[in-house]
Amino acid sequence: MVAFPSIVLAFGYKSVFSDQIFARWIVDYIVAYAFGILFQYFTIAPMRGLSLGQGLIAAVKADTLSLTAWQCGMYGFMAVAHFLIFAGFAPSSNQAPSNFGS
Repeated sequence: MVAFPSIVLAFGYKSVFSDQIFARWIVDYIVAYAFGILFQYFTIAPMRGLSLGQGLIAAVKADTLSLTAWQCGMYGFMAVAHFLIFAGFAPSSNQAPSNFGS
């Protein structure tokens, strides 16, 4: 997101979400899901001798529930840490540091 900050705008920052962290989580989930499917495919398809389509379907079945459960738990803890535990320690992710540009 640092290299392409406009990506988070496409996923709802400033239009749906007031805090950038929610839009980043959406992008992170999509990237993690794509990598998970890719790794599952290259594990399952050769082992079972499946075609591309059958291998992708098997990979989606194998990875969807586990990755979604993991991400929900991780984002839940990150939300508690970001909004409750460390809320007063650092500026919001929406604000530039006071010495920005100097």
